[in-house]
Amino acid sequence: MSEINNFRLEILKQIRRIEKGVPIKWDRVINMDFLVQIYGWIPYNKGRSDFILITFEKYKSEITIKFTTSSVKFSEKLHNNLMGEETKEGYTPCIKFKKYFKKYL
Repeated sequence: MSEINNFRLEILKQIRRIEKGVPIKWDRVINMDFLVQIYGWIPYNKGRSDFILITFEKYKSEITIKFTTSSVKFSEKLHNNLMGEETKEGYTPCIKFKKYFKKYL
């Protein structure tokens, strides 16, 4: 049980680092003991929000952190906060579900 509590404390520590300078409103957590996904929203325009999903996975003593977001504005900032370095990759476009599967729906 204490290993899970330590994992939760480490997640919270990383969340505080990742969200620095980004107005994230955390919403939901999916907990599968050593894999935790946290969903949130980043407000951007007149009641509209972009999503963010962060996945924390613990294997032995290593914690892997991955994220995805629809936020063009904060994608680079989130990466820099998480990795501690600037990204050269930029934003990967997020396509609406109906547009992506238009041919098949």
